[in-house]
Amino acid sequence: QQAHQLSETTGYHHGMMSSNLGFGLVHHYQREMEEAMEYYFMALDMTQQGIDLNHPDVELLYNNLGGAYIDMGFRLKAREFLIKALELQKRNQSQGITTAITYYNLGLVYLYFGENQSALHNFMAAYPAYLERYGENGARVAQLYTNIGNIHDNLGNIEQAEEYFQRGIIIHLENHGPGYWNLAYPYTNLGSLYVKTGRRKQGLAYYFKSLELCQQNRKELIRLEALNHGALASYYLEEQLYDRSRNHAYQAVNIMQEAFYEEHPRIGEFYTTVGQGYMEQSNFELAYQWFEKAKDLTIKGYGERHPQLAKLHLEQSKIFLETGDYSHAMQQAQQALIALSETFTSRDPKTNPEVAAVLNERLLMNILKQKGDVFSGMAKQQNVQENLVAALTQYQQAVSTIDHLRRGYLSESAKLFLQNNASEIYQKGVETAYQLYHLNQSKQYLAQAFYFMEKS
Repeated sequence: QQAHQLSETTGYHHGMMSSNLGFGLVHHYQREMEEAMEYYFMALDMTQQGIDLNHPDVELLYNNLGGAYIDMGFRLKAREFLIKALELQKRNQSQGITTAITYYNLGLVYLYFGENQSALHNFMAAYPAYLERYGENGARVAQLYTNIGNIHDNLGNIEQAEEYFQRGIIIHLENHGPGYWNLAYPYTNLGSLYVKTGRRKQGLAYYFKSLELCQQNRKELIRLEALNHGALASYYLEEQLYDRSRNHAYQAVNIMQEAFYEEHPRIGEFYTTVGQGYMEQSNFELAYQWFEKAKDLTIKGYGERHPQLAKLHLEQSKIFLETGDYSHAMQQAQQALIALSETFTSRDPKTNPEVAAVLNERLLMNILKQKGDVFSGMAKQQNVQENLVAALTQYQQAVSTIDHLRRGYLSESAKLFLQNNASEIYQKGVETAYQLYHLNQSKQYLAQAFYFMEKS
């Protein structure tokens, strides 16, 4: 306040920019995002007043705008400002903590977009400065470990993910005790990991531990409180407790809308869970409507190319497959592939992107399996053998994707987890190859059936 008054009195533009940045920081740390953004943009306006645009304060401004957009859910805008910050830091040869925080924030953005290797690169670029500034047992280092754990989780490296989550938990517990608000993040992530790997009750306990911390520290953890309700909605969906699932999904939506704004992109994930519940109850019309609402928010928040959007197209493809509308089922599956890659554009259902060109290989595997199922349905409906051959090709490419994933997985448990989730693809491949053998007695299809059995 004093700096701003003096700067205004003397017409010192840089001082006005820096003091507005300071006001923004105060509000940002208190999670008062609207006020923070107002001051950040006042500071940004001052950069047009002839100040030195290479000054470290401008680096900090760009970085904080990126961080604020992350908190608000605008990942594309966050990436835009963080890249500006990093370009300026490279020009200035800045090596300090501000540059490390920029790398960390960029890592978060890439993590949200499913670009795991880019996320890991940025987190590791931040790591040395984090260690130097905060120490090996610093809370920020623990946060870094938690997010590296998220990358390993995405890649299916179960032991590594659990190890990094536990490292973050130990640091927080030893330095701040069991009531420390930052523990909520690794608790949620560990809960998700345990649920996904079959330790469901243990995972549920961690969700509730995290939720308790969120409710005790609502100002700092309001977004995570919503995400925990979203996780519980998914948990109860898998338990086929649909009313309980929807109740948690609606709570997640309400919290996110009250704390941020009505069209926060993460709300799309909660809508997706509601849609999946209605789909499992065979209420396909309602399911489709919820998926459409989720798609609208996802596109606004993440753009036309994102794994979450691909997942929604896949869910809608499943609806059309269930109802026998194979044409629309295939269109949605192909659109899922387009959303899953930055470069793939083909609408030819017999064409697929290269594994290296997609944002999420496991999702690619599921979409290829779905296309195989749609081609199989078309073959039965139209009695066209060519469609059965196309189905077999999709299952073969899905198996190639599994092989690619296995090569990238570090642990045997991760490979086993993948194999268990891929078993239906092998089964469908065997059945399709055997059908083709019965149709034309070609021994190549017996060889294909054996290939799928051997892979399984």
